[in-house]
Amino acid sequence: MDLYTPDLDGIEVARAMRSLEDPGTRRTPIIGMGTLDLESERAHCLECGLDGYIVKPLNPTVLEDLIRRFVRHGDSTLE
Repeated sequence: MDLYTPDLDGIEVARAMRSLEDPGTRRTPIIGMGTLDLESERAHCLECGLDGYIVKPLNPTVLEDLIRRFVRHGDSTLE
């Protein structure tokens, strides 16, 4: 989820997505994406219900590691 686009607030979109999830069902992983490589930005994302944070420009190795945290054998689950 791109956090800072001109017309859309990624944090608000993630909150809206979370509000649509049914309790007891599998949680949809949402990864925030921004330009600031700050621990405070990562912490803010986690506090707002996102599951992770990645910095642009994307590093393919970091992106692959992050995806592997949430996908196991084609089944989207948190580790």
